Amino acid sequence: MANHHQILNQAWPQHQKLMLQIGAWNQLISEEETKQVISVALNYCTSENQNSIIGYLITTDVLYLIIDGDEDVLNAFLPIFHQQIDAGIKGRLSEPEHSAASLAEWEAQDQTEKYKNLFTQVRFRDPFLIQLITGHNVTLPYHSATLESLKAEVKQYHYCSAIDYAGPQGPVLVQTERIQNLMTKLNVSA
Repeated sequence: MANHHQILNQAWPQHQKLMLQIGAWNQLISEEETKQVISVALNYCTSENQNSIIGYLITTDVLYLIIDGDEDVLNAFLPIFHQQIDAGIKGRLSEPEHSAASLAEWEAQDQTEKYKNLFTQVRFRDPFLIQLITGHNVTLPYHSATLESLKAEVKQYHYCSAIDYAGPQGPVLVQTERIQNLMTKLNVSA
């Protein structure tokens, strides 16, 4: 029987897994606004640039992201994603509840430095998190407090692709069909 890693690799032979630590800009707007800005930016990249998002989880200070494609796709994705994050932050800071000084300070920053500081990028390989955000149940033959904590964390977030794999559509467009079709073909349950 195929394991989840094999299924993911068959459905998306080339995929990139990133952990993007959100920079200090998340202090300028609310937590909910931060998550909305990230969601809108991801959807833009999906619809306008035809990137396929396989999985994501947006927490208070981190975006876990799995996208379809090789390193070149990732290198093309990130600048567009950063532009959309910048536009989203500007849009939020332009709203009446935010100070004009915050917007002026944001716009005065050097664009290269600003984009560099939007996120700290690291590869992530946590097999349990990958399985959970791509809609799979993880069970172990023993109790793991770490796994149970991770399951609870994924379940509590409304900004997570696990929603899409469960049936309803979440806030970000996710490409679930290939993995679900492959799982059916391999006769594997989620």
